[in-house]
Amino acid sequence: MSGYWMTEEAFNRLERARHAASLIASVGEGMGERMGISLEAIAAIGAYVQEDIARAIADAAHATTLEVTKANPPM
Repeated sequence: MSGYWMTEEAFNRLERARHAASLIASVGEGMGERMGISLEAIAAIGAYVQEDIARAIADAAHATTLEVTKANPPM
């Protein structure tokens, strides 16, 4: 079984992104206009989610990479 390791910071990024995506999903069709939420605000939340997910994925390390590095540390 293989997997990926991430830092606590990366995990927290994913949690924040999940909450932001949940916020976007909760704004039903037409609800945003009634609540005064602009399309720019929704786009900004989407950009925030994308940035945090991309950063968390970029920072993740495959378990086999960590095992090789542990067995053969750089000199």
